[in-house]
Amino acid sequence: SYAQAGLLLAMLSAGGLFGSVLTVAADHVSRRALASGGAAVVALCLLAFGISPWFAGLLLSALVWGAAGDAVSSGAEVALVDVSGRHLTAALGRQNFLGAVGDLLSPLVLVVAGLAHIGWRALFLGSGLLVGGYSAWLGAEPIPAPSGGSDSSVIGGVLEVIRDYRVWMLAAAEAMLTIVDEPFLAFLILFLERAQRVPISLAALAALADLGGSAVGSFFAPRILRGHYRRWLVVSGFGLPLAIAVLVAVPVLPVQYVAAAFGGACGALVWVAVQALSLGLRPGQPGTTSAVISTIALPVLAFPVLVGLVADHAGLGAAMALYAAVTLAAAFVLVPLSRLKRGAGS
Repeated sequence: SYAQAGLLLAMLSAGGLFGSVLTVAADHVSRRALASGGAAVVALCLLAFGISPWFAGLLLSALVWGAAGDAVSSGAEVALVDVSGRHLTAALGRQNFLGAVGDLLSPLVLVVAGLAHIGWRALFLGSGLLVGGYSAWLGAEPIPAPSGGSDSSVIGGVLEVIRDYRVWMLAAAEAMLTIVDEPFLAFLILFLERAQRVPISLAALAALADLGGSAVGSFFAPRILRGHYRRWLVVSGFGLPLAIAVLVAVPVLPVQYVAAAFGGACGALVWVAVQALSLGLRPGQPGTTSAVISTIALPVLAFPVLVGLVADHAGLGAAMALYAAVTLAAAFVLVPLSRLKRGAGS
C-alpha cells in the first residue's frame, strides 16, 4: 500500500534518531573512522535491501541505513567546517553541487533500468558494491580530527545547544526541507505515473529535473546568498510550495519539468543557507548543533506516512496538494530566520 511505502521511506529518516548520536560524536572522535565505517554499514544495508524477502527486513535495513548515512555525512561535513574556515558557504555550495550531480544518476539509472527491464533488487545489489568501494576510499583520506574548540562535556555541550533559541528556529527550517527530500520525489513519480498516466521513464525525468535544479541552485548559492541573503532565503522558501502547486495543478509535462527544476533550485538555496547557519552557529560544536537540530525536527519524519494515508484514501493528487500546503505554512518560518546574524563562515 502507499502507507507501507511511506513508512519505508520514513524509516530511512527515522534512522536519524540514532544517527544524531553519531553526529555529536563527530565533535569528539575520529571523523575518518566515522565516515568510512558509516559508508561500510550503508553498503551492507543496500545489499540486505536487495536480497530481503520480507517487508520487515526492508524496514530494519532502512532504519540502519538512515543512521549509518548520518555517520557518513556528519563525519565529512563537520570536518569541512575546520577546513573551509571563513569560506564555509562557498564550500557547502560546491559540496551540494557535486552531491546533486551524483543524485542525477539515480533517476537516470531508473530510466535505463525500466527500459532494459532490470529488477530493483539488482540495482540495490550494484549500489551496495559501489558504496563498499566508497567506504574504502574514505578510509584512506586524510580527514582532520576534531579541533577541540569546545571545552564542554558531551552532555553539557548538548544542553548548551538546546538552550540556544536560534537552534530551534533552524530546526523548523530543516523540518521543511526534510519534507521535500527523497520521499517527495518518490511520491512525485508515483503521482505522474499513476494519477496522470505518464510513462515511468518520463515520470522519472521530473525527479531528474528537480535534482538538476538543485545542482544549479547549489552551484550559484554562495554568490546569490552573499549579495542579498535575507531576500533570497525568503523568496526561495515561498518558491517551493509554488513549484509544487504548479506540478499538481498544471498537467502539462514541459511545465511540470520546469516547475520541478525551479523547486529543486529553491530548495538548494534554502538548504545551503540553513547548513551554513547551523554549522557556523556555535564554533567548536558543529556536530552537536547539527545533531540537536535534526533531533528537534524528528516529528516531521512521520510526514511520508501521512502522505501515504492521504493517497490511499483521497488519491495521489490530494497527497501532493498536502505537500504544497505544508511547505507554504513552513515557509513563514524563514522570515524570522533570515534576520539571524550569520556566524563566521557564512
